Amino acid sequence: MLPVDTERFVTQQFAADRLMFVVNPGHEISAHSATRILALKNQPLVTFTKDFKLCRLIEDACRAQGFVPSIVGRSSHLDLVLAMVASGMGITVLPRSVIERTNVRHFVSVPIVKPAIHFELALVRPRESYVSHGCRAWLELAAGALGFQISDSFVSWTGVEPRL
Repeated sequence: MLPVDTERFVTQQFAADRLMFVVNPGHEISAHSATRILALKNQPLVTFTKDFKLCRLIEDACRAQGFVPSIVGRSSHLDLVLAMVASGMGITVLPRSVIERTNVRHFVSVPIVKPAIHFELALVRPRESYVSHGCRAWLELAAGALGFQISDSFVSWTGVEPRL
């Protein structure tokens, strides 16, 4: 997930996804067509464990608006996060693509606006690393499966190819 240190790494973004609140029907946020991250200020938040970059992205967005979210539950499993939301323990924030491919029919999803928050996924490699022919083949397969083009700058290398 972006951002990364671009002095040390080369990146190839392949997805950008808008973050959305996921709430139970009848929750006050469910009545809005879109809402600000400030809506989270007085709400209990169920989120992922601290090692998930998504969690840090949400916490950083809240801090930028002048508050720290009230985290009442954490899990590394999406099913458990959604079960905690379903139980009324709190609300959560998920990327739109996760909502679209997950069975969340019994929840309401509301886009976060002003500022909109995006979850950006990318391939990352050390800037000084060599991209082997096998790696290039894998990148072509991944690009085809995920529907993006590999940029020349991601696979180019100005160093000397290793001797075999």
